[in-house]
Amino acid sequence: CMQLSLEPDGKRRSCLTFQGQRLAIRLVETISRTEREPTEKERQEIKKYGHAYLPDRYTYQPTGTLKLGILSFYHELQNVVSDGKHQRVELCLNKFVVKLETEAVRRKRHEEHLERQHRIWEEQERRRREREERKKNEIERLKALEDEARDWKRAENIRAYVAAVQAKATREH
Repeated sequence: CMQLSLEPDGKRRSCLTFQGQRLAIRLVETISRTEREPTEKERQEIKKYGHAYLPDRYTYQPTGTLKLGILSFYHELQNVVSDGKHQRVELCLNKFVVKLETEAVRRKRHEEHLERQHRIWEEQERRRREREERKKNEIERLKALEDEARDWKRAENIRAYVAAVQAKATREH
């Protein structure tokens, strides 16, 4: 099932939803560009400054040749069917629908691949966090053990001191 939607004004494209993938398509007419000869004044400016601003330097003429294609993510026309010497775009529509389906399947597979990669990344990140948490807990337990050992050693020193003072006091009395 294909669903056609038009983009807001200024986008110059239509979109098809095909197999759950939104594909932007565009029909364009090729244009020929011809450069005009600079006027005498413009030639003098070019000689004097090395360049001249020529606002109407080119003229554009439509050729009547049409191209129908799918827009890539970078807004380039791909999977194109076009007018030629022996064919018209209208006669290539079946071929274009096959290209639409192929592109939709390719994008769907790419999307699934990205999702798998994302799940793998999330699992790796979860494992990393668990390792860090275990390491942090071990460091805290080690610090607590060292504090207890230090306190025990201090208590031992105090007990030994008290015992020595008591022994001295007993000897003197």
